[in-house]
Amino acid sequence: MAGVNGYDWIVPDLSSSNARIKLVAINGSTKKEVISQPFTITPDIYVKGTVVDRSGNPIVNAKVSIGDRYTYTDVNGCYTINRLSPGVYSLKVEKEGVEFEKSQYDNIILSYLNRNTTKNFYEKQ
Repeated sequence: MAGVNGYDWIVPDLSSSNARIKLVAINGSTKKEVISQPFTITPDIYVKGTVVDRSGNPIVNAKVSIGDRYTYTDVNGCYTINRLSPGVYSLKVEKEGVEFEKSQYDNIILSYLNRNTTKNFYEKQ
C-alpha cells in the first residue's frame, strides 16, 4: 500500500523502498515534467476465494471474516479481504440457512513473503 498526498494505491507485485512517480505533460511543443519525492511501496497482503453451493453456483452475500475484518461475497460468490497486516489468521464464512463442508480455516500465515492465499468454501453435500 502506497500513500502519498492523501492517495492510496494498491500495488500487489511491486516492492520498493525508494519509489518515485514521474508525471509528464505535453502541450504542443511544451513539455513539463514533475518527479515526486521518494516514497515506499508496501505489497498488499490479502486473502481471496469463492463461496459456492453444492452445484458450484455462487452463494451471494455470504459473510467472510478474518480477524476483525469482514466482507460479503459478490454476485459471483467471490470475496477479497485486502490490506491485512502480517500475522496468523483464522478465516470464517457464514450464511444464514447454509451449512458448509468447512466453515473455517485456521493458522493462515500471511507475511510480506507469503502475501496472499486463496481459500474457497463449499456448501455441505
